[in-house]
Amino acid sequence: MYYVKSLFDRFLLVKEGEIAQDLSREEVIHLEGAFWDENGLRTLELEEYRISEKKDLYQLNDESISGKGLKFCYPSTTKLGNKQNQYILNHLNFNMECGKAIGLIGLNGTGKTTFARVISGLEKIKEGKIWAEKDKELNRKDLMDMSYFVFQDSDYQLFSESVLDEMLLGISSKDKKKIRKRQSLF
Repeated sequence: MYYVKSLFDRFLLVKEGEIAQDLSREEVIHLEGAFWDENGLRTLELEEYRISEKKDLYQLNDESISGKGLKFCYPSTTKLGNKQNQYILNHLNFNMECGKAIGLIGLNGTGKTTFARVISGLEKIKEGKIWAEKDKELNRKDLMDMSYFVFQDSDYQLFSESVLDEMLLGISSKDKKKIRKRQSLF
């Protein structure tokens, strides 16, 4: 939930087809962890979320991004209420070269979307490191600042008419020209 905090003004909790609670963003921010657990939702993890200032942005030039020993799991609870972790990514290593198109393929539930969410900073890894070619370790803020994530079913999740227009939302016109130039590489 932490990555959508700035996107909503109102939070509706629906139970059994009816609105159980109607809360403002301010009310949601102050909810205790028990509320999220009781309703089967993930917490806002506000301590994890920071809006970066432009001066702190890490610029990835012609470098590759690598990861080593990445581990990630979604928290889950057994029928008896015990916490258990099933790792979706378990000691994953990767290397991605700048300017290359990469396809993630595999059966449903094998971790493709989770991997994409991790390398774009939307999820926090439990173990491992992600770094740029020049040995610069990339934190979640760095990854979020230099990533664009288009969800699997983009027909129902985009605000703009095209994926490119979606990526250009909120970007200065100078940067839009750079992005359109990079687009021509593909």
